[in-house]
Amino acid sequence: MPSESIVVVDDSPTLSKLIQLVLGEMGLQVIAANSAAAARDLLKTEHPRLVLLDDVIDDQPIDGLCEYIAALAPKPPGIVLLRSGRGPEDLSRLAGVVDSITKPFSPDALKALVSHIVGLSLQEGPSLPRRRLMLTPSPDFTPRKLTDEQTALSGTLAVFGAAEILGLLGEGHRTGVAMFAQQRTTIRVRFGKGRIDYARAEGVQEEFLLGRFLVDRAFISAAQLQTVAQQLRQSQGTKPRLGEMLIEKGLLTTRELTEGMRQQSLALVYELLRWDNGTFSFVQKAEPNNANEFTLGLVVDQLLMEGLRRIDEWRIIEREVNNFDEVFLREEERMAAMGPGKLLREEIAVAELLNGRNTVKDVIFQSHMGSFDVCRVLYRLLKSKLVRALISPSAPQ
Repeated sequence: MPSESIVVVDDSPTLSKLIQLVLGEMGLQVIAANSAAAARDLLKTEHPRLVLLDDVIDDQPIDGLCEYIAALAPKPPGIVLLRSGRGPEDLSRLAGVVDSITKPFSPDALKALVSHIVGLSLQEGPSLPRRRLMLTPSPDFTPRKLTDEQTALSGTLAVFGAAEILGLLGEGHRTGVAMFAQQRTTIRVRFGKGRIDYARAEGVQEEFLLGRFLVDRAFISAAQLQTVAQQLRQSQGTKPRLGEMLIEKGLLTTRELTEGMRQQSLALVYELLRWDNGTFSFVQKAEPNNANEFTLGLVVDQLLMEGLRRIDEWRIIEREVNNFDEVFLREEERMAAMGPGKLLREEIAVAELLNGRNTVKDVIFQSHMGSFDVCRVLYRLLKSKLVRALISPSAPQ
């Protein structure tokens, strides 16, 4: 274990993961322990430079654990307290504590604090790779300046990723609105006491619009959606939201709208986690007064874990699928040789659209499936040699 190692003791796996990501950019090795017992076992064999310690572990005071760390030989690590507001106010009585930082904290603040203690100089990390398969805007943009007199946190996603932002807001049980912007696209995530009430977006492709999810789950038909959307565009004055109008016309139930909103919010958050660049701000606001506002209560930890899993899967998919302008063709003889009942329904739906003319983007729009689902199916079909690429990807415009 190198001397520049850090141990983080926190029962939130998401926060521990985010700290690992942030400090890993500084070349530090971060090891996590999720309980006081795990921390004691870890510190019997490892000799970190610093311990980042939650101010409440296992719902118990941390006095004893601080004393244990401060007594380690030959040289005890310093302790930085991660303050959640639940722990002791007086840090002077805690052995070994050299500093503290209040949740939610920005990566820049954490990096500055840790670098000062361990004696490292901050250097700008390597630029992140551009994602090839993206239906939201590319990272080549001029960041918009986001200001608000109530803004509690703001910055650039090149330094502080969306996963860190969402994780810290969830961990801090925050209530308010986080806004993420990239070019002409904005994604707003409403938080209520650390859970995501909903996510909405402007300037996104059809894939991320509410109507797609309602049609995908057969709550309404494509024709009904088109008719109501046309009526909305032609309406004068204050326009109701799509879901409200569908309910008013008796085409949708509240339960169905809630499920559609849940699926849309999940898709937007998963896409947001893939943004390599952009700007963010968080405005702390009270609970909404509008009783019609959605409160989905999505658990941030669960969303982040699934989102990070999808990012890993995207990396594998991109080895075979270069971009959304690529065209694929079915291998008819191989498909016929498989016989009926061998392909899943989603595989059949995608394969039928791979006619040598449709691009991957065309398949996504015509199938009314998400880009992740289409590309995952396409990857399986490619590995099974049931489809093949017809042309090289066109150059980006």
